[in-house]
Amino acid sequence: MSNSPQMEYNAKGDSEKSKAGQHKRKRHRTVKRKSFWEYTKPQLFWLVCIPVFYYFTLFRCLGNFSYRVSIIVFLAIVVSTSVIGTYFSWKHDQNDLDVIRNSFLGSFLYFLLTYFSSKTGVILLIIFIFVLIAAVNGYRIYRKWKLLGNDPERADEIKIRQKLRKAFFRDTGFLISIAMVVVLFVFLFMKVVNISVFRIAVKPEKYEEEFDTLVSNNMDTIELLRADDWYQFTPEKRLMVAQTIVNLEVAYLGLPSAIPVGTASLEENTLAHHVSEKNIIEININKLDSMTAFRFCKTICHEVYHSYQDCQIRARNQVEEGLSGLAMFRDAEIYEFEQYNYIDGDDDMIGYENQRLEKDADDWGEKRAYYYLYYVYTDEVKSNDTVVIDEENKASLYRGDDLCLAGPYSFIEQGDDLYDRIRRYKTEDGLFGYLDRDGRVLVEAKYIYAGPMTQSGAKVSEKKGQVYYINTKGERVSEDFVDGTLFEWGGNFARVKTSDGKWNLMFIDGRLILTGADAIDPLPDRDRRLYGAVIGGHAALIFLTTDGDNMICEVKKEFEQYVRLEFQDDEAVIGRTVDGLCGAMDSDGNELIPAEYSEISYESFRYGSWDSGKKVYLFTLTKPDGTVAYVEKEVKR
Repeated sequence: MSNSPQMEYNAKGDSEKSKAGQHKRKRHRTVKRKSFWEYTKPQLFWLVCIPVFYYFTLFRCLGNFSYRVSIIVFLAIVVSTSVIGTYFSWKHDQNDLDVIRNSFLGSFLYFLLTYFSSKTGVILLIIFIFVLIAAVNGYRIYRKWKLLGNDPERADEIKIRQKLRKAFFRDTGFLISIAMVVVLFVFLFMKVVNISVFRIAVKPEKYEEEFDTLVSNNMDTIELLRADDWYQFTPEKRLMVAQTIVNLEVAYLGLPSAIPVGTASLEENTLAHHVSEKNIIEININKLDSMTAFRFCKTICHEVYHSYQDCQIRARNQVEEGLSGLAMFRDAEIYEFEQYNYIDGDDDMIGYENQRLEKDADDWGEKRAYYYLYYVYTDEVKSNDTVVIDEENKASLYRGDDLCLAGPYSFIEQGDDLYDRIRRYKTEDGLFGYLDRDGRVLVEAKYIYAGPMTQSGAKVSEKKGQVYYINTKGERVSEDFVDGTLFEWGGNFARVKTSDGKWNLMFIDGRLILTGADAIDPLPDRDRRLYGAVIGGHAALIFLTTDGDNMICEVKKEFEQYVRLEFQDDEAVIGRTVDGLCGAMDSDGNELIPAEYSEISYESFRYGSWDSGKKVYLFTLTKPDGTVAYVEKEVKR
């Protein structure tokens, strides 16, 4: 039997197959392995394009972090995951399907950091579906594994187990990659079709009740603006607060229709905007988590006022002929003109901020933010909080007739304009401290001088020749200085003097943003953006503006011939030499009038004389001999 032709044929066939297999394996081993660069080069297109695509579609800032920090974190995650993932793919099986995972992984991880807290349900649902599919696939492979025999020495079983193991990891990795792609594209689809990423619990409404009643009914929501954990609020919670404030402002201003609030990916320096065509307010999704409560409320009220301005314009255009010139419509005339000749802040920040359209909205926003964060709380109790002086000339703070909140002290500050009802008090040893709204000690009495508390904080001193600054919680925010002013320019800056005798500009968080000046002009008016300083014995033109919650201070130009600058507005600058002669420059420091006159003044024409982004000024020039000349100049807006 063993010598039968059939058995000989099978043995021969097996031998030939074995040789063919060995030859095939030898040929496989001779295939040259790709270098890391050779393997990576075809993937670079996707490794670069997918993060760039994500940046322009779904990117948003990390909560409580600036745009710059968020970009650095995003790039670090994308680069590290791409390099590590590509390296392991090259090291092991060099599977081109791994390109999907390597390309999407970094963007997906950053996506989870920024979106997970706001849309947890949708993300988890999609991931759960793919985990379930992966589990079913794993169970299917496990069943096949169990059907194999128990003899680990059999070559065919070893090969099959290896194949099953590879199939499991390959399929799982592929499903994870597809899950990442699906999650990202679901959110991209939501954005394209304008489905809000966030669900707002409060609906846009136009209330009919009295405004004071509305405020009382919504106090629980308004109080969230003052919560200590404001920065931990979810985007949905912040938008709920925003919609409530907008509804209240619509009622207060008497607007004819409700204004919905949503989110959008806006330009970096834009906090929010009002879309006139749709009458909606969109908040920059990249700034939503990082705005302070005051900035947030101010921005919302600012944008509602733009809707009010639109209504003023429509009302003026709808009145019968001859009535549109009434004084009550003059603001609307200016607003309409500026809408047709609108100056974008990216092109000209000074021109943007000097538009009546924006200045009025900004003033309104700040006024209403103070109301919602401060006055709305004090209206009910300030009349009941009274400082009582006893027979020994000691001061005590009472609420009503019977409840003593604090005292007796040598002095307790009183008045209706106290910020958050934070009061200074003075002990018998002559030291000052601060009491909170309920009379509790906010800061122990340890200062020889304590300035009034503002929304920015206060200037304090513990010893002669030393001043520093604290915030509204009594926490120190600055280093020691030898002198300093109270907070100026809307409570954003203080001028401080260091031990070297130089003056500096300090932001409310203690950062010095302008250093080494011989002198800096007072900064009383936030409507102005141009101010003067003396640096190195020469006059310097200083430009101040805002970037979200950050303040920007820029030295636009220094003038060797001038020792002092004078301002009427932000359009032109008057320089004075050491000899007392005057010249004039535009807002960029370019010379308009040479320094040959003893006095210079100017007036601008009415708005109707604006032409192609220029404002016409009439300068009155007084020469040293007393003669007067008039010169007309077009000054850049």
